[in-house]
Amino acid sequence: MASRPVKREGLARGSVRVIYSTLRALMNAGVDDGVILANPATRLERKLRIVTPAAARQEEIKAMTREQLDAFLAAAAEHEPRAYPLLLLLARTGVRLGESLAVQWDDVDFTQRKIRVSRAFSGGRMETPKSGHGRTVDMSQQLAKCLLRFQVARKTETLKRGWPTLPPWVFVSEPAFRSKSLTCGECLPGY
Repeated sequence: MASRPVKREGLARGSVRVIYSTLRALMNAGVDDGVILANPATRLERKLRIVTPAAARQEEIKAMTREQLDAFLAAAAEHEPRAYPLLLLLARTGVRLGESLAVQWDDVDFTQRKIRVSRAFSGGRMETPKSGHGRTVDMSQQLAKCLLRFQVARKTETLKRGWPTLPPWVFVSEPAFRSKSLTCGECLPGY
């Protein structure tokens, strides 16, 4: 007599892990936007008995704590204010460095608080992002305000120095401002 398959109740462990990761990320965004003070999902991991694979635990060890990240960003704002918008974009969106260097002002939607990531700067060339296609990422209020101030400062600098136009790239070096015909390679190095 053949045995009947055992019917399981509830969700598979992997499904629970995916749902938990999504919930934790959403709550972290709420903390970043100042909507909530702390992420309540951080306490769920023990209660749900989510077993994190060894490789994921190693990655978690490498990540900065919220306090470390806040201290790092504060130090960057004080000592390297020109680099602060780039570092804040990396910290608040999770985009890769090459993707952030390839962001153009047209990719930034201040009204919807979104950034379209459709290209990446890698190995001296402009390419598609690592995933092979573009995506849209949310901006926290802090990042949106910072990039808007950065854009105003760039426009002011462009006018003050008599440069021909504001380059389309968000993160550019000073020589790129003076260039009459901008290419990606001229804009990004030396930022």
